[in-house]
Amino acid sequence: MHTRIEMPDYIEYAIDALGAGGYGAYAVGGCVRDSLLGAAPKDWDIATDAKPFEISHVFYGHRQLTHGAKYGTVAVFVGDAPAPVEITTYRTDGEYSDNRRPDTVIFAPDLREDLRRRDFTINALAYRHDCGVIDYFGGRADLDGKVIRCVGDARERFGEDALRIMRALRFASTLSFNIEERTASAMRGLEHSLKNIAAERVCAELTGILAGDGAGAEAVLMEFFDIFCLLIPELDGRTRKIMARAVGASAPCVALRASLLLWGVAPADARGALMRLRFSGDVIGDVVELLAHRDADVASGDAAIRRLLHKIGPKRLRLLLGARRALARACKKATQAAEAIEAAENRMAAIIARGDCYSLKDLNIKGGDLIALGFKPGRALGAALDTLLDGVMSGDCQNDRAALCSAAQMILRTALQR
Repeated sequence: MHTRIEMPDYIEYAIDALGAGGYGAYAVGGCVRDSLLGAAPKDWDIATDAKPFEISHVFYGHRQLTHGAKYGTVAVFVGDAPAPVEITTYRTDGEYSDNRRPDTVIFAPDLREDLRRRDFTINALAYRHDCGVIDYFGGRADLDGKVIRCVGDARERFGEDALRIMRALRFASTLSFNIEERTASAMRGLEHSLKNIAAERVCAELTGILAGDGAGAEAVLMEFFDIFCLLIPELDGRTRKIMARAVGASAPCVALRASLLLWGVAPADARGALMRLRFSGDVIGDVVELLAHRDADVASGDAAIRRLLHKIGPKRLRLLLGARRALARACKKATQAAEAIEAAENRMAAIIARGDCYSLKDLNIKGGDLIALGFKPGRALGAALDTLLDGVMSGDCQNDRAALCSAAQMILRTALQR
């Protein structure tokens, strides 16, 4: 009995329409893989023996995008599909001269040849209701065995497209799969070809790796740290075990895990590395701030927490505490450190719930008030506001206008006496 995969109505419609036109068509690739794993596919792709002009003819009357037709792909807007469905003619790839894209695309005679060119066995799967899952290369067995394995010769697959090395790591991380021995050996032998890949492409895969399953991300970092060091020379290989364990013990947040990976790196060097890899400004900003405050005092009571909230804000303080907890677990100091971190998190929650003042905008005195007391606009006025805020955060002064005016007058008198 065939395994039945539930497909969206618009995919069934597209496959049936091609069939009615006399063409073979199947759902292929990641959508079949994810369905067999019990996950909802992010998108659905169709492969067919119809040529691009024939695909366009079958879907005459539907809106189409044909800019990919020279590579065999026509994107068709079908029914209530959330995005155009990519329908691609069976194909094989010509020579690769740049370790990324084929110089030519040759239409293949059948589905098997099309699946033969794909990267990993778990992605070389096809499906149609009437014949079930089509698996020529052992993809289902590798899904069951939790294995990442290249289709055919691994060195050829990575030689064709070096980005597949990063894709293997991403699948291993997100699925917690192991990378088969010959596939892993080929990855290490060809890792330097990653230098030919655009930084944006590498960054997208790195992001997926860092957002993966904790155990999967830890295993990938532990086993393939040399590849990460190639991409980020700033990393210290001596910290591999601790960093990998810390990533595995942390929440799947890219900024948090990137900061753990770069924990021993100076903030400026970390910024340079992440900019070189084209990470987003938000991720870079978060990582640099976490590294700049990695040794911050979080155990000296409310005043210390308020000062950190002032410097980096609630979001980054939560990330910082999460990073410290993960590192404590990695260093097997979880119990004692977890109590201190939990206490800091509770303090932060209470401070925010009470509406404690930890920023100038929440201070119950403004620059205009200080000018009315005799301050002149400029640097001294800004310094006075900072001093008043620090007094409120430390608990030495109430965030009350009368109390703040009194404290400001003392600051002014002291300044005038100098």
